[in-house]
Amino acid sequence: PMSLHRDYVPSSWGMYYPTIWDFAMFFGTVGFFVFMMFMFIRFFPIINIFEMKDLLYRTTKLGDQKRRRRKTADVTPVVGGGKGDE
Repeated sequence: PMSLHRDYVPSSWGMYYPTIWDFAMFFGTVGFFVFMMFMFIRFFPIINIFEMKDLLYRTTKLGDQKRRRRKTADVTPVVGGGKGDE
């Protein structure tokens, strides 16, 4: 005859106490995740888009043309067009 003080599933008869293998599996999984994250960062680094655009601007002919135009625009005097010239 079956008693009511135990469940039908034998695994629920006692308390669960983790073993060294359970802790090893947990810390191994966390360590593997951290390792793979560092490998991802090592081979696919995060690059600042502003720095890449600035580098592209400084190393292309378009950047040279814009710089030349800006230098000539700086020396030409501005006549009129201000708020007080109405």
